[in-house]
Amino acid sequence: MHINQPGRLPVQENSPTTTVTASTTNNNSVKPTKLDSFSSVNRTQSHVSSTSDSTHTPPKVAELNGTSIFSSRAFSPEFKEAYIAARVAIESPENKYYENQLGWLSPTAEDAVKKLASVVANKSGNTPSAAAARTAFNMSALTQHEQTAWSTMAEKLPPVYKTYLPTCSPWRNVEKNEVAAALSADSAMADMIKRPEGEKFLEGLVNALNHKTQSMTPTDHGMAITFRFPECYGTTGHIALAGVWRDETGRLKINICHQESVPIDKEESNYKGVVYDHFDTSSEYPGHVSPTVECMLLAGPPSANIFPCPHPEAIVKATQDIAGQENARQYAPTYTWLPKRGVQPQGAPPETCFNVTHKVLAAMYYATPHDEQLLPDILMKMAPFSSYTHQQFETLKLPNNRTVNIKDIPSLEFSEQAFLFLSIGGKWGLDMPWDIPIQTKSQSINATMKPGQTGITLPREARGVKFSKPPIGLTLDGMSVKHRKTYNAAEAARMVYTGTGKDGKFVGVTSVPVNSQAKL
Repeated sequence: MHINQPGRLPVQENSPTTTVTASTTNNNSVKPTKLDSFSSVNRTQSHVSSTSDSTHTPPKVAELNGTSIFSSRAFSPEFKEAYIAARVAIESPENKYYENQLGWLSPTAEDAVKKLASVVANKSGNTPSAAAARTAFNMSALTQHEQTAWSTMAEKLPPVYKTYLPTCSPWRNVEKNEVAAALSADSAMADMIKRPEGEKFLEGLVNALNHKTQSMTPTDHGMAITFRFPECYGTTGHIALAGVWRDETGRLKINICHQESVPIDKEESNYKGVVYDHFDTSSEYPGHVSPTVECMLLAGPPSANIFPCPHPEAIVKATQDIAGQENARQYAPTYTWLPKRGVQPQGAPPETCFNVTHKVLAAMYYATPHDEQLLPDILMKMAPFSSYTHQQFETLKLPNNRTVNIKDIPSLEFSEQAFLFLSIGGKWGLDMPWDIPIQTKSQSINATMKPGQTGITLPREARGVKFSKPPIGLTLDGMSVKHRKTYNAAEAARMVYTGTGKDGKFVGVTSVPVNSQAKL
């Protein structure tokens, strides 16, 4: 037995191979060509027929949708959609041609069966990844009717699938050098792993990927990684996503997706959410600073969680579809946020980095997400992927000590929503361990300097400082100090307050080393 290319189900040694003359995404007239198709070994292993079954009339989606069997609540929407797509593909003339000539499913049928098998695995699996998917994407447990329908379909698949579908995966353990190479496709990550803390992060990532390999199911094709960047926007933590898989040649691939909160006015009171497939956004971000790059300079590598998943390569297309300034949305955690601050909502519903991570992660699990508010909906659904519990944010306190339920946040006044949003943004992911833990602890600083004073006082062993707001009057070597940019401890010691009259007050964050334990 050998493992077939990504996107293909496993095949048997010496089974017939095919070449396809058209893209598998457009299969109106795809015909397989057998290599060595008349050798004795291939004649015995293929169910060869010189003609396809021209009398067979395949079912249509509409016909299957109306079948009485699906009127029962015993079939969830995600199972019904995947099952019907697989039935239609399997019974199509194109697939019958493949099966008769090669004993093999057509590319379209193969993809549909793979998706259905992944839905079944997510609904029935007892792994942490399957449980997280059920929470995040509203998946119910597999019902007896669904199990019966899947078993009946699987039994009718060509023999090679019945033998190997339950037991094989194209993934294999990773080596440090190939993980470093895959990470280095992103320039910010390439710079980070060259530093001492980056070397430690790289070793942790390799160990975590190989550890999670042990819990992969037969339908898992690679990994999903969720990152937490601490104090990325002021005191708010930022979530990002990566997909990890092997391409057709076996080469390890790592692709990124995240949404940045970009100010659109000088006062920085209104923001838009722009999706990127890379971390260094300094060429576009105001002030020519990249929030994630500056975060890694200040706090070191992000913490990360790893989950086996069935379709990690989906991150590429899912990100392309929503990335760039042309696809930017208004930024807000609730649908009442903008109206309550006097801003007219425009176009698609507003989003945050959590919304985008949830949306693209769904594609990696063959799930279908819908636009929802971060607070309360997406925050609760993303808990298993982001190292916090539902209970942590179920009830929250306002500055006046009034307790509110997270479900009530959209009904609050804007100032109250803003307070709770910032509070949650600074706390999520801090109380539970990560597969790859953070290497520093962030601290807020409030510095007061007299005119002419030199040096920002930082905690012992502090890596540096980053100011949350423009530090007016603060200079370094004669140049104005920027906010959102990270300055190391030596630079902080040389900063001079050039203001006159009143003392200067500066708000920012710093970080110090900490020994955190991985949850593996």
